[in-house]
Amino acid sequence: MCGLVHLSSHPLGSLQLHLWEHALGMTEFQSDEEFGAALRDLIARWCDQRRLAALARLLPGYVAFNGLTDGWGLLLDALKSARALGREAYEATDWDALNDLILAAEKALTRL
Repeated sequence: MCGLVHLSSHPLGSLQLHLWEHALGMTEFQSDEEFGAALRDLIARWCDQRRLAALARLLPGYVAFNGLTDGWGLLLDALKSARALGREAYEATDWDALNDLILAAEKALTRL
């Protein structure tokens, strides 16, 4: 890891993420904890791989997340900003995980 504080008290540990329909080829998050774990796992992998450009785009939205609509918007913008680096910047599994997280965040925003 890249020195991140354990974020068990971070709002992502208690998201009010609603279940969403399974999209073909996409991960279906069954709980808010599963979404938070997937996001933390992605961040940890990027730290280990020294994907500094992706982390620079994602971490501000992650750290600012407060569980409210504005926090979801910031997180979604940060996820999309990381995706803007392009598919070639990531391993296939990370690209898929990033897109799954974006889809889930968009769905959460429409439910708030």
